[in-house]
Amino acid sequence: MYRRFGALAGHRPDDVSGEIEAVAEGMAEFLTVFTDQRDRGIFGEWVATAATFAAHGEAMMSEVLPDPAQRAVAMRVITRVAEAVGAPR
Repeated sequence: MYRRFGALAGHRPDDVSGEIEAVAEGMAEFLTVFTDQRDRGIFGEWVATAATFAAHGEAMMSEVLPDPAQRAVAMRVITRVAEAVGAPR
């Protein structure tokens, strides 16, 4: 996943949308393993906060992750993990 994520750098998101979805799905599936529905697991609180920022502040995300294709992956991963753990957004 890490190599595939890195390979997205420099590509327009529209040109690599299928790969963005595939990488995001793989990363979200991996991270969801570390969560627990009852206490939201290791990443639960972080995911809840990150999902709020992802939903309302892509500009802030661009400071952390400037590449548009990689940022698209990160935003999808955050959203999917938040949904999986029932974190409010």
